[in-house]
Amino acid sequence: MNSSYLKLSGCSLEEIFNSILNDLKIGVLQDEYNQAMQQALAEGSVQNQEVKFRTRSGDQRSVLLSIEPIDLSGTACMLNIILDITECKRLENELIFLVSHELRTPMASLLGALELLSLEQFGHLTSQGRKVLNIATMSTKRLTCLSNDILDLERMRSGKVTLQKVRCNIAKLLMEAAESMQAMANSADVSLIISVLNLELLIDADRFLQTLANLLNNAIKFSEPKGKIWLTATQPEEHSILIKVRDQRRGIPQDKLRVIFDRSSRLLLDWALFL
Repeated sequence: MNSSYLKLSGCSLEEIFNSILNDLKIGVLQDEYNQAMQQALAEGSVQNQEVKFRTRSGDQRSVLLSIEPIDLSGTACMLNIILDITECKRLENELIFLVSHELRTPMASLLGALELLSLEQFGHLTSQGRKVLNIATMSTKRLTCLSNDILDLERMRSGKVTLQKVRCNIAKLLMEAAESMQAMANSADVSLIISVLNLELLIDADRFLQTLANLLNNAIKFSEPKGKIWLTATQPEEHSILIKVRDQRRGIPQDKLRVIFDRSSRLLLDWALFL
Protein backbone atom coordinates (compact mmCIF):
# COMPACT_ATOMS: atom_id res chain seq x y z
CA MET A 1 0.00 0.00 0.00
CA ASN A 2 1.74 3.19 -1.13
CA SER A 3 1.81 6.48 0.76
CA SER A 4 -0.29 8.29 -1.85
CA TYR A 5 -3.20 5.91 -1.32
CA LEU A 6 -2.89 6.19 2.44
CA LYS A 7 -2.99 9.98 2.17
CA LEU A 8 -6.00 9.91 -0.17
CA SER A 9 -7.96 7.41 1.92
CA GLY A 10 -7.08 8.94 5.28
CA CYS A 11 -6.09 5.55 6.69
CA SER A 12 -2.92 4.48 8.44
CA LEU A 13 -0.92 1.51 7.21
CA GLU A 14 -1.91 -0.45 10.34
CA GLU A 15 -5.63 0.15 9.67
CA ILE A 16 -5.53 -0.85 6.04
CA PHE A 17 -3.08 -3.75 6.01
CA ASN A 18 -4.82 -7.17 5.68
CA SER A 19 -8.21 -5.41 5.69
CA ILE A 20 -11.04 -5.45 3.15
CA LEU A 21 -11.73 -2.00 1.71
CA ASN A 22 -15.51 -2.48 1.85
CA ASP A 23 -15.28 -3.21 5.57
CA LEU A 24 -13.37 0.04 6.04
CA LYS A 25 -15.92 1.83 3.84
CA ILE A 26 -13.23 3.50 1.76
CA GLY A 27 -12.35 3.50 -1.93
CA VAL A 28 -14.25 4.01 -5.18
CA LEU A 29 -18.02 3.81 -4.64
CA GLN A 30 -19.01 0.19 -5.13
CA ASP A 31 -21.59 0.67 -7.91
CA GLU A 32 -19.19 2.83 -9.93
CA TYR A 33 -16.32 0.39 -9.40
CA ASN A 34 -18.44 -2.61 -10.43
CA GLN A 35 -19.47 -0.80 -13.60
CA ALA A 36 -15.85 0.12 -14.40
CA MET A 37 -14.71 -3.46 -13.74
CA GLN A 38 -17.35 -4.87 -16.09
CA GLN A 39 -16.20 -2.43 -18.76
CA ALA A 40 -12.57 -3.43 -18.21
CA LEU A 41 -13.44 -7.11 -18.57
CA ALA A 42 -15.48 -6.45 -21.73
CA GLU A 43 -13.12 -4.01 -23.44
CA GLY A 44 -9.72 -4.95 -22.04
CA SER A 45 -9.14 -1.82 -19.94
CA VAL A 46 -10.63 1.39 -18.54
CA GLN A 47 -8.78 4.67 -18.95
CA ASN A 48 -9.35 7.78 -16.79
CA GLN A 49 -12.97 7.20 -15.86
CA GLU A 50 -14.25 9.87 -13.46
CA VAL A 51 -15.66 8.33 -10.29
CA LYS A 52 -16.18 9.18 -6.62
CA PHE A 53 -13.76 8.00 -3.92
CA ARG A 54 -14.90 7.72 -0.29
CA THR A 55 -12.32 8.49 2.39
CA ARG A 56 -12.08 7.19 5.97
CA SER A 57 -13.83 10.35 7.22
CA GLY A 58 -16.79 9.78 4.88
CA ASP A 59 -15.91 12.58 2.46
CA GLN A 60 -16.15 11.93 -1.26
CA ARG A 61 -13.38 13.04 -3.61
CA SER A 62 -13.34 13.12 -7.41
CA VAL A 63 -10.78 10.76 -8.95
CA LEU A 64 -9.84 9.32 -12.33
CA LEU A 65 -9.84 5.52 -12.30
CA SER A 66 -7.86 3.37 -14.74
CA ILE A 67 -8.05 -0.44 -14.69
CA GLU A 68 -5.65 -2.65 -16.59
CA PRO A 69 -5.41 -6.47 -16.53
CA ILE A 70 -1.91 -7.70 -15.61
CA ASP A 71 -0.20 -11.00 -14.97
CA LEU A 72 1.40 -11.17 -11.53
CA SER A 73 3.64 -14.23 -11.26
CA GLY A 74 1.17 -16.32 -13.22
CA THR A 75 -1.91 -14.94 -11.46
CA ALA A 76 -4.37 -12.80 -13.44
CA CYS A 77 -4.91 -9.52 -11.61
CA MET A 78 -6.37 -6.08 -12.22
CA LEU A 79 -4.09 -3.07 -11.75
CA ASN A 80 -6.03 -0.05 -10.41
CA ILE A 81 -4.57 3.44 -10.81
CA ILE A 82 -6.32 6.38 -9.12
CA LEU A 83 -5.60 10.06 -9.70
CA ASP A 84 -7.12 12.59 -7.29
CA ILE A 85 -8.63 15.49 -9.30
CA THR A 86 -10.76 17.04 -6.54
CA GLU A 87 -8.86 20.33 -6.52
CA CYS A 88 -8.86 20.48 -10.33
CA LYS A 89 -12.64 20.01 -10.31
CA ARG A 90 -13.06 22.80 -7.77
CA LEU A 91 -10.98 25.20 -9.87
CA GLU A 92 -12.83 24.13 -13.01
CA ASN A 93 -16.19 24.85 -11.40
CA GLU A 94 -15.01 28.24 -10.16
CA LEU A 95 -13.67 29.12 -13.61
CA ILE A 96 -16.90 28.05 -15.33
CA PHE A 97 -18.97 30.12 -12.92
CA LEU A 98 -16.71 33.16 -13.32
CA VAL A 99 -16.50 33.02 -17.11
CA SER A 100 -20.20 32.41 -17.69
CA HIS A 101 -21.39 35.14 -15.32
CA GLU A 102 -18.76 37.70 -16.28
CA LEU A 103 -19.55 37.18 -19.97
CA ARG A 104 -23.30 37.58 -19.71
CA THR A 105 -23.35 41.22 -18.59
CA PRO A 106 -21.13 42.65 -21.37
CA MET A 107 -22.89 40.46 -23.94
CA ALA A 108 -26.26 41.91 -22.92
CA SER A 109 -24.86 45.46 -23.23
CA LEU A 110 -23.36 44.69 -26.61
CA LEU A 111 -26.62 43.26 -27.91
CA GLY A 112 -28.44 46.36 -26.73
CA ALA A 113 -25.98 48.62 -28.56
CA LEU A 114 -26.29 46.57 -31.75
CA GLU A 115 -30.07 46.77 -31.51
CA LEU A 116 -29.89 50.58 -31.35
CA LEU A 117 -27.64 50.60 -34.41
CA SER A 118 -30.05 48.37 -36.30
CA LEU A 119 -32.87 50.82 -35.54
CA GLU A 120 -30.65 53.54 -37.08
CA GLN A 121 -30.71 55.63 -33.92
CA PHE A 122 -27.25 56.97 -34.75
CA GLY A 123 -27.50 57.37 -38.49
CA HIS A 124 -28.48 55.63 -41.70
CA LEU A 125 -26.85 52.31 -42.59
CA THR A 126 -25.87 51.25 -46.09
CA SER A 127 -26.87 47.79 -47.27
CA GLN A 128 -23.31 46.60 -46.66
CA GLY A 129 -23.28 48.19 -43.21
CA ARG A 130 -26.54 46.44 -42.32
CA LYS A 131 -25.13 43.14 -43.53
CA VAL A 132 -22.07 43.54 -41.31
CA LEU A 133 -24.30 44.58 -38.40
CA ASN A 134 -26.42 41.44 -38.83
CA ILE A 135 -23.31 39.27 -38.72
CA ALA A 136 -22.12 41.06 -35.55
CA THR A 137 -25.54 40.61 -33.94
CA MET A 138 -25.69 36.90 -34.77
CA SER A 139 -22.13 36.37 -33.50
CA THR A 140 -22.94 38.17 -30.24
CA LYS A 141 -26.05 36.06 -29.78
CA ARG A 142 -23.91 33.00 -30.40
CA LEU A 143 -21.51 34.05 -27.64
CA THR A 144 -24.46 34.57 -25.32
CA CYS A 145 -25.69 31.05 -26.13
CA LEU A 146 -22.23 29.65 -25.41
CA SER A 147 -22.25 31.35 -22.03
CA ASN A 148 -25.66 29.86 -21.33
CA ASP A 149 -24.33 26.47 -22.48
CA ILE A 150 -21.70 26.59 -19.75
CA LEU A 151 -24.31 27.27 -17.09
CA ASP A 152 -26.56 24.55 -18.48
CA LEU A 153 -23.68 22.08 -18.37
CA GLU A 154 -23.28 22.81 -14.68
CA ARG A 155 -27.00 22.34 -14.15
CA MET A 156 -26.79 19.00 -15.95
CA ARG A 157 -24.00 17.86 -13.63
CA SER A 158 -26.04 18.75 -10.58
CA GLY A 159 -29.26 17.30 -12.01
CA LYS A 160 -31.01 20.67 -12.06
CA VAL A 161 -31.81 20.89 -15.77
CA THR A 162 -35.53 21.36 -16.39
CA LEU A 163 -37.16 21.04 -19.80
CA GLN A 164 -39.89 23.48 -20.83
CA LYS A 165 -41.84 21.31 -23.24
CA VAL A 166 -44.38 22.90 -25.58
CA ARG A 167 -46.11 21.70 -28.73
CA CYS A 168 -44.07 22.84 -31.77
CA ASN A 169 -44.05 22.26 -35.50
CA ILE A 170 -40.88 20.38 -36.39
CA ALA A 171 -40.66 21.91 -39.88
CA LYS A 172 -40.76 25.42 -38.44
CA LEU A 173 -38.02 24.61 -35.92
CA LEU A 174 -35.72 23.12 -38.54
CA MET A 175 -36.21 26.12 -40.82
CA GLU A 176 -35.50 28.46 -37.92
CA ALA A 177 -32.32 26.58 -37.05
CA ALA A 178 -31.13 26.73 -40.66
CA GLU A 179 -31.93 30.44 -40.95
CA SER A 180 -29.95 31.19 -37.79
CA MET A 181 -26.86 29.61 -39.38
CA GLN A 182 -27.39 30.88 -42.94
CA ALA A 183 -25.06 33.86 -42.55
CA MET A 184 -22.26 31.60 -41.34
CA ALA A 185 -22.90 29.18 -44.21
CA ASN A 186 -22.81 32.04 -46.73
CA SER A 187 -19.52 33.28 -45.33
CA ALA A 188 -18.05 29.77 -45.64
CA ASP A 189 -19.54 29.36 -49.15
CA VAL A 190 -21.47 26.29 -47.99
CA SER A 191 -24.99 25.31 -49.09
CA LEU A 192 -27.63 24.25 -46.56
CA ILE A 193 -30.16 21.77 -47.98
CA ILE A 194 -33.26 21.23 -45.85
CA SER A 195 -35.84 18.46 -45.98
CA VAL A 196 -38.48 18.64 -43.26
CA LEU A 197 -41.63 16.98 -41.95
CA ASN A 198 -44.80 18.89 -41.15
CA LEU A 199 -45.38 17.28 -37.74
CA GLU A 200 -45.90 18.54 -34.21
CA LEU A 201 -43.83 17.44 -31.23
CA LEU A 202 -43.94 18.07 -27.50
CA ILE A 203 -40.44 19.44 -27.12
CA ASP A 204 -38.21 21.98 -25.41
CA ALA A 205 -37.85 24.29 -28.41
CA ASP A 206 -34.90 26.29 -27.06
CA ARG A 207 -32.86 23.18 -26.28
CA PHE A 208 -33.76 21.66 -29.61
CA LEU A 209 -32.71 24.77 -31.58
CA GLN A 210 -29.55 25.01 -29.50
CA THR A 211 -28.66 21.42 -30.41
CA LEU A 212 -29.26 21.92 -34.13
CA ALA A 213 -27.37 25.22 -34.17
CA ASN A 214 -24.35 23.56 -32.55
CA LEU A 215 -24.40 20.63 -34.97
CA LEU A 216 -24.82 22.92 -37.99
CA ASN A 217 -22.06 25.17 -36.70
CA ASN A 218 -19.73 22.19 -36.45
CA ALA A 219 -20.67 20.94 -39.93
CA ILE A 220 -20.12 24.37 -41.51
CA LYS A 221 -16.84 24.91 -39.69
CA PHE A 222 -15.34 21.70 -41.09
CA SER A 223 -16.81 21.89 -44.61
CA GLU A 224 -14.86 22.85 -47.70
CA PRO A 225 -15.97 25.82 -49.84
CA LYS A 226 -18.76 24.82 -52.25
CA GLY A 227 -19.62 21.99 -49.87
CA LYS A 228 -23.15 20.90 -48.98
CA ILE A 229 -24.81 20.22 -45.64
CA TRP A 230 -28.10 18.37 -45.37
CA LEU A 231 -30.57 18.96 -42.53
CA THR A 232 -33.27 16.31 -42.80
CA ALA A 233 -36.17 14.96 -40.79
CA THR A 234 -37.75 11.58 -41.51
CA GLN A 235 -40.20 9.31 -39.72
CA PRO A 236 -38.81 5.74 -39.81
CA GLU A 237 -41.52 4.52 -37.43
CA GLU A 238 -44.90 5.78 -36.31
CA HIS A 239 -43.74 7.10 -32.94
CA SER A 240 -40.23 8.25 -33.81
CA ILE A 241 -38.58 11.03 -35.81
CA LEU A 242 -35.01 10.85 -37.13
CA ILE A 243 -33.21 14.17 -37.57
CA LYS A 244 -29.82 14.27 -39.30
CA VAL A 245 -27.16 16.88 -39.90
CA ARG A 246 -24.86 15.48 -42.61
CA ASP A 247 -21.88 17.04 -44.33
CA GLN A 248 -19.37 15.81 -46.92
CA ARG A 249 -16.31 15.43 -44.70
CA ARG A 250 -14.88 12.17 -43.37
CA GLY A 251 -16.76 12.37 -40.06
CA ILE A 252 -15.76 10.87 -36.72
CA PRO A 253 -13.39 7.90 -37.06
CA GLN A 254 -15.02 4.61 -36.12
CA ASP A 255 -12.56 3.98 -33.29
CA LYS A 256 -13.43 7.36 -31.71
CA LEU A 257 -17.21 6.91 -31.60
CA ARG A 258 -17.18 5.19 -28.20
CA VAL A 259 -15.14 7.89 -26.49
CA ILE A 260 -16.97 10.88 -27.97
CA PHE A 261 -19.15 11.06 -24.85
CA ASP A 262 -16.29 10.39 -22.44
CA ARG A 263 -15.57 13.64 -20.59
CA SER A 264 -12.07 12.56 -19.63
CA SER A 265 -11.15 12.21 -23.32
CA ARG A 266 -11.97 15.93 -23.82
CA LEU A 267 -13.79 15.06 -27.02
CA LEU A 268 -16.98 16.85 -26.07
CA LEU A 269 -20.05 16.74 -28.23
CA ASP A 270 -21.73 20.15 -28.11
CA TRP A 271 -25.03 18.88 -26.77
CA ALA A 272 -27.06 15.76 -26.41
CA LEU A 273 -30.45 16.04 -28.04
CA PHE A 274 -33.16 17.07 -25.58
CA LEU A 275 -36.55 15.65 -26.58
